[in-house]
Amino acid sequence: MNKNTEKKILEELKKRVLERDKELRSHKDDENIKEATKEALTEMTILSRKEVDEIERKINAEIKAENKRKQKIRQKIIGVVAVVLLIIANVFFNKEEKMKIVETFDTREGGWDEYEKFEYKREMKDGKYFIENDKDGMCAWDYIDIDFPQEYCLELHSKWEDGNYDAYGMVLLESVENYFYFEVRGDGSALVNYKSNGKWTNQYAWESNVFESGKKDITQKLEVKGNFYRYYVNGKLFQEGNLRNYRMKQVGMMVCGKQKIGFESLVLTRMQRGKMQEEILNESFANTEAGWTFDEKLVKRCYYKDKMYFLQNNTKDLCFWSCRPFELPQNYRVSVQTKWVAGEHAGFEIVLHQDDNNFIGLEAQANGKARFVTYLEGEYDKIQNYKQTSAKHEDEKFHELAVEVRGEKFRFYVDNEFVDSWNLCGLTITEVGVRVCGRQTVAFDNLIIEEL
Repeated sequence: MNKNTEKKILEELKKRVLERDKELRSHKDDENIKEATKEALTEMTILSRKEVDEIERKINAEIKAENKRKQKIRQKIIGVVAVVLLIIANVFFNKEEKMKIVETFDTREGGWDEYEKFEYKREMKDGKYFIENDKDGMCAWDYIDIDFPQEYCLELHSKWEDGNYDAYGMVLLESVENYFYFEVRGDGSALVNYKSNGKWTNQYAWESNVFESGKKDITQKLEVKGNFYRYYVNGKLFQEGNLRNYRMKQVGMMVCGKQKIGFESLVLTRMQRGKMQEEILNESFANTEAGWTFDEKLVKRCYYKDKMYFLQNNTKDLCFWSCRPFELPQNYRVSVQTKWVAGEHAGFEIVLHQDDNNFIGLEAQANGKARFVTYLEGEYDKIQNYKQTSAKHEDEKFHELAVEVRGEKFRFYVDNEFVDSWNLCGLTITEVGVRVCGRQTVAFDNLIIEEL
């Protein structure tokens, strides 16, 4: 150990010893003073030393008791303060937040409607020609031009896919005024019928039990020689007769009523004296070049796309909506970003919905006009006059529709511009949604419901 270290140790030792000595001397002095005081009190009074010591013990006990009492009071005060602070903190940090729901339409988690409704739809898919009809009392059909020989065999394979058991099958046309239907139905019945000069003859009635009811795969076969035909269903001769000397120029398929049929093949073969000669048409629909018309007549469609929600309407006098249930507070604001995509200048709306027969529509148009309507007990009750706003939706930008509800009153805004106000007409609003009327497509984004 070097000298510097030893010197530091000795200095520190000396310092601590002197401090301890001073402390002990002070304590000893205090004890000496106390003893001297007690002796003096004994000499000055008639009290004995024992009595003085007893008084000292009592004083000591009283002081300790008082200190203990003060300590308890301090602890209680600290406890109360702690509880108060805890309550304040709990109120501050657990203060009930106001409701706010944001629907971005980025995903399908919101559960908004997704469907298509057609009057008819004709499409090639999975090697089949599907004709889907969705209107009672109407038939959707398609046909192609054919140069028919004098004698031929026509065979159509089809499969019933979905819907009602209504008529479907083959059609032979001289014109749209004169043609024959060779029909079947999913309930196992069959019929041959024709139009003459645009009028149905209704000469024949449906015959049941031609094939097994509910059977989906059907083969229709038609053998024609001159004006005479034989009609087979699943290999069974159903009917024979004449074609009224129609000079057939087209062949096709038709589907009637609300159902969907998948046509798998259509084969036309030239015949001679009952024997097959050559195929004129062998249509499997896999890679067709025969000239079929694939199209659709859309009624309405709602769908997600590009992180937005779309309502597409293709019927002039039709309105339709998509709504979702929400638990709404007494005072709230509903807003949605809207973008007119295409079509005519008809209404698109925020809907405050009690049920299908009772709702309020907050409506705007692509030309900037806006109004509200009330629909009560299945009828329009109040239709306000349009007010022109500065929000021209034709600019292909998003514009905000918003409604503020306070109790029974509401106020309607377009891009924060006040449009009109009214009351809820006693309705209990259980759903919020969007609605589109007329032939147009509208995109919706960021629907927000927030408590006021």
